[in-house]
Amino acid sequence: MAIVSNVKIISLKALKTFEGKDHVIQEVHWVVESADGEFAHSMGGFSNLTFDKDNFVEWEDSDAFKDTVLGWIKNDTDRIVSICETHVAEQKADNDEELLFSN
Repeated sequence: MAIVSNVKIISLKALKTFEGKDHVIQEVHWVVESADGEFAHSMGGFSNLTFDKDNFVEWEDSDAFKDTVLGWIKNDTDRIVSICETHVAEQKADNDEELLFSN
């Protein structure tokens, strides 16, 4: 199997209004989950966003807007995806085992 990674947005912190714009997102809280069969690793984090009035995108509860936000945080999450995938690969390669007595 191959390692599969996903980035999930947990929450967004926003200002109700700022410089004439509504729902100005300041922080994105996210989690990266990587797995390969029984092996998995996850890490959470957050990204701070800088307001750009000329390129402002209005909040929308849609998959298209979620994809836009994922694009904004990609540099941050790509680094964490790499870390999570390394942990999963190390788990898979681990040759240690735990042995237990039956009684």
